Amino acid sequence: MDIDKEIIKEDKKRAERNNEFYNASDVGRAYKKHLDKFGIPPVTYSRHGPHDASLLHVYLKAIEDGVPYNEYNQMTPEERLYSY
Repeated sequence: MDIDKEIIKEDKKRAERNNEFYNASDVGRAYKKHLDKFGIPPVTYSRHGPHDASLLHVYLKAIEDGVPYNEYNQMTPEERLYSY
């Protein structure tokens, strides 16, 4: 039982470190600006990793245009069939 608690504790620490690293990155800061401006996170569909530089540009463009980023809206009908 103590081993399970230790594993959960280590997982939480790892998640916190990962979150701190992400928030310190350019993409993480753009994500936060998007969240602050629109009150909702940008919608992505795992085509990119969370640190992909292309996300930085689309997040900032969405903020500049005043429209929340939603990758689903940019998909073709065929792509939408295979998205989750």
